Amino acid sequence: KISFDGSTLYFNSSLTNEYLNYAKSNNYKVWAMYKTDFKTDTASLFLNNNTARKQASNMLIGEIVKNNLDGINFDFENMYPTDKGAYTNHVKEISIMAHTLGAAVSVDVTKYEKTSSTWSMCYNRDSLARYADYIMLMAYDQYYPGSKTPGPVAGFAWTENCINLTLKEVPKDKLVLGMPFYVRIWEVKNGKSVGSKSVSMTEALKQIEENSATVEYDSKHNLNKYTWKLDNGNTKTLWLENAESIRQRVAMAKRYSLAGVASWRRGFETMDVWDAVYGELLK
Repeated sequence: KISFDGSTLYFNSSLTNEYLNYAKSNNYKVWAMYKTDFKTDTASLFLNNNTARKQASNMLIGEIVKNNLDGINFDFENMYPTDKGAYTNHVKEISIMAHTLGAAVSVDVTKYEKTSSTWSMCYNRDSLARYADYIMLMAYDQYYPGSKTPGPVAGFAWTENCINLTLKEVPKDKLVLGMPFYVRIWEVKNGKSVGSKSVSMTEALKQIEENSATVEYDSKHNLNKYTWKLDNGNTKTLWLENAESIRQRVAMAKRYSLAGVASWRRGFETMDVWDAVYGELLK
């Protein structure tokens, strides 16, 4: 807890010994996610206060030492573009200290999109790449809950465009392609979205089977699209992510000689996804 300028910030950790023991016993490296509450005012208040940043830095370094962490992943989203310099400086501060302990630093970013101020223009991607070891490209949410029309979480043409845009700012040997392990199910009326929810791959397959959904290949997005009718006359639809679509995403990352792939998030995938990932990586 830090109080300053009439405001209070709270720092908390959800890192558990249970997960640490699980990861280490499976020879996994552990990079702790470091994030805000995704509110612009919180990020601005924090990034522009030396005391708050210093305390957070000390806490992070303490966690690295205490838990023998292999790295830190920055997941700061929804920030004012005017704070992008302060954010870059904070990444620099943490990186210098983390590197002295042999820990890596990665930073999550969205693609460059001039019309998206707080979700895209808040990142100095080229500067972040100078200080971080990896830049994690969040190549998902092409269609998001607020979209007026339904669409996939990440169509393939859109994903490739994300990569090409980001490579203008980030070296390929530092760029990691983020892949979605989730599916968005839309309710559609007259071609317009009237609601959506995100589900795991397993839940998506369950919904497809229970509702005897019909399938068609969507060549625009290179994904299978499933639909079924509701009693109210509306339609449910989804673009399925599965082991094959993830394999193709890994192949795309290899084609561009990227540093690797990442995902949001573990636990949303079906188990055959890992065979697909490893199989493609080892080709």
